[in-house]
Amino acid sequence: MEEEEEGGAGAGLGAGAGLGAGAGAGGRTSQVAPKRRSRPTERDDDELRRAIEASKQSLAEEQARHTEESDLQRAIRLSEEEEAKRNKAVEDSNAASLFDDQAQLYVFSLGIVLVLNSLLAT
Repeated sequence: MEEEEEGGAGAGLGAGAGLGAGAGAGGRTSQVAPKRRSRPTERDDDELRRAIEASKQSLAEEQARHTEESDLQRAIRLSEEEEAKRNKAVEDSNAASLFDDQAQLYVFSLGIVLVLNSLLAT
């Protein structure tokens, strides 16, 4: 029985030796891999096409975002310039109105003085 177990174990070693040979075959597999790399398969071509399309899509999205950000910055700048112009126009209008009010008050005061003088003179 021991011989059979040893034979069984030997057979196991033989199988293990086969695994060792498989490791050598792994070396052959690495030799096969460069052939596949030098000659792309349809699957490789499809993956490459998908990667290129994804890259193009990503670039287009980034360019669109950049354009959108530039447009937004330009719109903000124009809005701020318009607001500054409106504020200046309001200030100028207020200053002109104040000057007009002062002039009208002066004329009104002068008119009262003239009327009083004419009343006193009579």
